[in-house]
Amino acid sequence: MDAVTTQSMTSDSDSLQAYYSQQAIFVAIASFTVLCWDHIITFADEVDLIWCKPKFGLLRYLFILNRYITPLGFVVNIIALTRPTWSTESCRNFMRYEGVMAIIGISIAQLIMLLRIYAIYEQHKPATTAPAILFLVWVALEVYAMARGEMISVAQQLHSCRGGHDLSLTISAARAWIPLTYDSVVFAMTLWRTLPAVWNKGARGIVLKLLSDGALYYSVICSANLALTTMIVRAPPGQKGITAQLVFLLTVVMTSRVTISLKKQRDTPVVHISCEQRHYSLHSPTLSKPSTSLLGPRHMLSLQLQPQCSTVDDSSVSMDTDDVQYLGDRLPNHADVESQ
Repeated sequence: MDAVTTQSMTSDSDSLQAYYSQQAIFVAIASFTVLCWDHIITFADEVDLIWCKPKFGLLRYLFILNRYITPLGFVVNIIALTRPTWSTESCRNFMRYEGVMAIIGISIAQLIMLLRIYAIYEQHKPATTAPAILFLVWVALEVYAMARGEMISVAQQLHSCRGGHDLSLTISAARAWIPLTYDSVVFAMTLWRTLPAVWNKGARGIVLKLLSDGALYYSVICSANLALTTMIVRAPPGQKGITAQLVFLLTVVMTSRVTISLKKQRDTPVVHISCEQRHYSLHSPTLSKPSTSLLGPRHMLSLQLQPQCSTVDDSSVSMDTDDVQYLGDRLPNHADVESQ
């Protein structure tokens, strides 16, 4: 192979790596734009439902970490992708930073979803065993991948600091499908707990909100994880992990969304109608004389009027109770649902 052919192949390889780097930059900026946009349009709800409440529980602290640690940390990712002046040592340090931030960000989101399961299963710890095991396995894989990570050489990737992992295809794919399995288990457990109430028409606002939010969260994150898993298996080496940034930031966005939505539902007064039916005759003092005269004497049989109703405001429930305890209290008991 002559020098001209070798130089041409090197040039083509560099151009291809530059193209992959450009794709990574576009995906990162687009994902970050979605994250910032979501923060802006939900900030008023955040202030009202999070910051203006007197009592802070574990869920609120996790929400704040999810809401702000990841966006601020991801700014460094964009700088690393777009600045051509970073040294080789700086890129290596960034790879460790990127791995740690990914583990922290996804872990916070998964812990929030695990708390929801813990709550809707009435704080029954064995119910959280399966998702907790999947969560721990995923963390172990990510730590292992971070230890085996290596930087793509500056000569190859030209204008950005990107990392790769010296891992088998099986382990690389497992890093994507384990979170997908985790979300599937969480969603299935949510359906198992909420659908009986819906089928028996005993569902209230909080149950329907859990069901709808769970379906929305799962559909978005599942689609993103499926795309990531497919690219890890089928895409060229330089493109395999590009959508990981999208999955990461979408997880943060959807976790914030479902948390705010649930708190908004909790703080919305729900009026339940309890009716007591009463029978009145035409001689009852509650009937007016004109009504009696219009009906005539042949309608002296007793009449069943519209039920007399009283309202019960669900906002009377203490809003200072912990979120986990609140969810468990508001969901119908399985025995009550099955007996209907």
